Formats: sequence, structure tokens, C-alpha cells
Amino acid sequence: MRGPRTIQEIAQWIPPKPGAIKINVDASVIPGMDSFSVRMVLRNGRGEFCKARITRLYGEVTVLEAEPQGMLQALRWITELGIKNVELECDSMIAVQAINRGTKNLFKVGNIFQDCRIISSNRPDVTIQYVKIKPTKWLTS
Repeated sequence: MRGPRTIQEIAQWIPPKPGAIKINVDASVIPGMDSFSVRMVLRNGRGEFCKARITRLYGEVTVLEAEPQGMLQALRWITELGIKNVELECDSMIAVQAINRGTKNLFKVGNIFQDCRIISSNRPDVTIQYVKIKPTKWLTS
């Protein structure tokens, strides 16, 4: 028998505008670990799976640091793939607002926000938005 596990549910997936691709980015951090993972999923306007990537990055970070790192990885990935008309979603309101508003951030994560701003400012076909998730439910199996 397994122990408790968590499942995060997106409140409701909203398709991207016509002709766009949506990429959802999420980071996973386990306190005390010297690495974290970033998951990226590309879906078309009908919600159909297009492509995914999971990346492990090294360093002991907080979620506040990991989420924008994930967004930066996603921006680099879609640029590498040559994908146009992209809506990037992330569940970190702080990261999305810091990137979109261009607010100065003196935390060490501020450099990551700046890198995301630079890439996204050169990509007018990319929008970055916050997506709210439902509270975590605890399950046993």
C-alpha cells in the first residue's frame, strides 16, 4: 500500500486563442533536495497533446525561484522549436506579474525574471499568463 500523495487540479483549462499553442509550465521542489524538476506541456486549441518536456535543474531552490526558472526553460524551448503564437501559463502569480509588469526585483530570482522579460519582449507572439489551480487534495492509494 502506498502512502499519501497529492494531485493538483487545474481549475479549468481554457483553450488558447485561434491559431495559438498553449504551454503549461510547472515546477516541483522538494525541500532539502539539491535539484528540482520543471514540466512543460504543449497543447493545441482543442486541448490535444502536442509535445512535453521534463527537465531536472540543479540547485536547492524555493518554489518562488523554481517557477520562473521553469518559465525561462519553456521560453527557450519554444524558441528552439520555432513555435509561434504561444500562450505560456504558470501557476505562480508573483512570477507572471513580475515578468509582465517589468517590476524591479531585488531577490536573486530577479535576474531570472529579467531573462524571461528579454526573451518574451523579442517574441510578440508569446503571452505569459497566470492560471489558478484548485487546492491540493490528499489521497491514499
